[in-house]
Order: sequence, then structure tokens, then C-alpha cells
Amino acid sequence: MYQYDPYDQAIVDERVRQYADQVRRRLSGELTEEEFRPLRLQNGLYMQRHAYMHRIAVRTATCAATSCGCWRALHASTIAATAISRRASSPASRRTRSSIRAHGPSCCANGPRSIPNLRGCRASSRQLSALSRAKNKRAVGEDIDLSLLTDGLEAEREQGITIDVAYRYLATAKRKFIIADTPGHEQYTRNMVTGASTAHASIILVDATRVRVDDAARTQLLPQTKRHSAIVKLLGLPHVIVAVNKLDLLEFSEKRFNQIRDAYVELAAQLGLANVRFVPVSALKGDNIVAASERMPWYAGEPLLDMLESLPVDLQVRAALRLPVQWVARQDGTQADDFRGYMGRVEFGEIKLGQAVAVLPAQRRASVAQIIVPVPGGTASVDRAFAGQCVTVRLAEDIDVSRGDTLVAADDVPTPARKLQADLCWFDDAPLSLQRKYLLKQTSATVLARVSAIERVLDVHTLSHATGRDALAMNDIGTVSLTLQKPVVVDTYDSHPGTGAFVLIDDATHQTVAAGMVRAYSA
Repeated sequence: MYQYDPYDQAIVDERVRQYADQVRRRLSGELTEEEFRPLRLQNGLYMQRHAYMHRIAVRTATCAATSCGCWRALHASTIAATAISRRASSPASRRTRSSIRAHGPSCCANGPRSIPNLRGCRASSRQLSALSRAKNKRAVGEDIDLSLLTDGLEAEREQGITIDVAYRYLATAKRKFIIADTPGHEQYTRNMVTGASTAHASIILVDATRVRVDDAARTQLLPQTKRHSAIVKLLGLPHVIVAVNKLDLLEFSEKRFNQIRDAYVELAAQLGLANVRFVPVSALKGDNIVAASERMPWYAGEPLLDMLESLPVDLQVRAALRLPVQWVARQDGTQADDFRGYMGRVEFGEIKLGQAVAVLPAQRRASVAQIIVPVPGGTASVDRAFAGQCVTVRLAEDIDVSRGDTLVAADDVPTPARKLQADLCWFDDAPLSLQRKYLLKQTSATVLARVSAIERVLDVHTLSHATGRDALAMNDIGTVSLTLQKPVVVDTYDSHPGTGAFVLIDDATHQTVAAGMVRAYSA
């Protein structure tokens, strides 16, 4: 995700004024084309980042499902209604927000059966027409089983469940979204963790027809709901939307929605989840998906799509610099003035021309001589680069820098760590062994590691923790202590997810066996 950091609006305004003055000087002949070209490239990139981040930008990945099928239908309804609302109008009008709003409600009100009949939606019509003829569809007659939009595997379509993570893309006039459709079954907990690990928001689906009220008049949420909520908390997702689905089978009961909402509020308090939003939906006909439903007049809140478009995103623009080196680029190595650049992605913070940096873990110091970024048609030198950008950095001093090293600000140097405390989700069929070593891959660094102790293991059903375990089985989530062969530059996952996350790899089979999130570290 591209992240933009002008610090405040005053600096943005000043940069715009500077560029306007440079354009004026070029038009008046004070600057030659050769003098103006680098200024245009630098300021053009700056303006592009500003427009991208503040007008259309936010990759909001949504994930999690708490009942089989309902999230897939919800996701498919959102995509279908949004795609048609954007394409059913003329090319000139579909660029405006009003045209989307004008076409959106009619699409939802008519329901999925009307989708293939809309003109001007050629690609979507062909795809949905093919879905209407799918052999594994579970809809009646000519109705379309929208869950097939995300169920790509043959086994998923035959069994009617989600097995693997499916990524789908949609865009509105306000934002672009990457949606990760993840499975809800306990057997595929590792897939849910994989999909949620890169998300900024989570949509947790609750099947209203499967929620029961016990003899003491207490609403009992599904174990899937508790498990997925616990994983969302573990991964630190800042936004949670609870979509209570299939209310059409309960005559759009406000009472049932309120019961489920109150029960989840108690669960959220127990887990420590904040910023939880609730929306009643019926994905079958698109109620409260793109437009407000007339069949739920008691709900005065936003529909799901509007809720997603209005979610704030924390860009962490003031974080300390972290630039893991992924590749050392050499050119003209036989020449005295050969090119040596260090390529990687700025995980956090920003890097500036002339800035003093430290290379960790070796603690070498240097200054930035050049910053090169990709642009359409080639590359360009810029005076700064921000988090999310892929860059090539040249240093003024000749020092030893290799893949796995990390560039940090010289005035804010963290201490490399060899001992980690982390939350670990085990992926492999073979259980975790305390007697063997694993490869730990964190950013671009790979080191040998040993799990020295399993402190506790989460019970996703009761949300309690068990102690005294000496192994983790597949899909188990536990807190462990690790000892590394050599130090790495690491941060806690809560403060810097990019440098606070890692995977464990079996050194014999080279299979990824676990994913981890650093909670504490020491030298």
C-alpha cells in the first residue's frame, strides 16, 4: 500500500506553491528544459502521491466469515451491484458519484435475477450468464448463485464451502478494495489467518438463523464467530464490521438483530475489540449491501458499502524509518565509478536525500547520495521516498551492505534482537517440535531459530488459554519464545506490522509451517 507523508497540510500547500513558481519560471524562460525536467519529475511524483492517497486511495482488504456461504453471497452481491452501477451509465456519467448512487439502488431492489438483463454491462453479463448455467449452482431456476464468483476451486463448488483464500477486486468512486474471502470452518483456520494478516478491516458474517437463545434468555453466538473475532483481535485489525445476514428468513426481525448485536458487544468487551460496527443485511437480494433496504425501515445506519467507504485508515506516516534491503544492484562493476544501489521497499517512515542512515545489524553509518524510484517509462531521482514505495538507494560511502540488512535513521537506531516473544499460528500437519530448528524469515532476512518454550495456547472455543503444552498442532494459536542464531532488526507487531511479522520455514522440506507476530523482543 502506498503511504503518503507530507506531515501536514501547510507543507503540502508550500510544495504546490513551489511547483507553481517553477512552472512559471519555465514558461517565462528563466529555466531551461534540462533544468526543469528533474523538477517536473520530482514534483509530479509528489502530486501523484498526494492525489492518490487523499482522493481514491485505500487498499481496504476485508476478510473473515462466520458461516458457510453467507459471506460469499454478500461479497458477490456487493461486487455485482457495484459493477453494474458503474457500467450501466454512460462513460461520462459513470465517473461521478451521483451516477453510481442513481444506478445502485435499482440494481439491489431488482435483485440478482435482473443483473444479466442490464445493457451496457457486457463483461459482467457474460460472466453472470455463465454462472447461471454452472453445474454446481445452488440457486433455483434462472437465479444466479453469486457465491460462485469467489468459489474458484472445484472442491469448493461441489461442497458449497470455502477452502482457500480468494482475492477479488472492486472499486467505487471513492476507494479501491481488495477483498479476501476466507473460510469459516475450524479446519481452515490457517487460511483465515493468512487472509486477515494483510487486511485493514474485517467483515464478520453472522448467520442469524443459526444463533440460538438458551433457557436463560442468553443469546449464544456460534463458535466460528468467537474464533474469527479472536483472530481479528490477535492480528490487530483496527476496524470490525459485524454483518448479521439472512434476516430475510426471519422476516427482517429487529428483535433478533438487537439480540445478536448485544451478544457480540459482550464478546467484543471480553476480547478487547474496539470500533465495532453493526449492519443488518440480506445478501440474497442485496438488502443493505449497496443501498438502504426498504424492508428494514427500523435500521437508520449506513449500508455495508457506504460503511466500507467511510472507514478511516491509519497510514502511520510518522513512524521511524525501516528499509529492508532486498537486492544489491551492481552495474559497470569493472569501472572505477561503478553503480551500486540497494533496492527494497520502505516499510515505514521516509528516507531523504542526504539523510544519515545506519545499516543494521552491523551498525555501519553512511549518508544517502541518491534515491531512485520507478516511474512510467523508466526511473527518476527524487529527494525523498515514503512508506510503501519501492526504491533504489545509493550511499555516499562504500560500506558492506547485503540482502537482509536494514537501513534506519541514524538518530533513531533500534537494538537488533536475538530473543523474541511472539504469537504463532501453526500451519503444518506435523506438530511444532521444541527439539528442532526452523528457518525464520522476517522482511528480507532469513536466520535459524529455535522455539525454546510454548508459554500458552489459545482455546478458540472458550477464549481461554492452556499452559503446560509442549507442541502446537495444525491451526493452533499459541504464545512462544524463540531464540535466533543471529540478531535481526525487529519491532513489535502492534507498532510496525511490516517488521513485526515473520514466518517459520521447515529447513528440510522448505514448507512454510507457521506465521508469527512479535509481541516483545530483547538482545
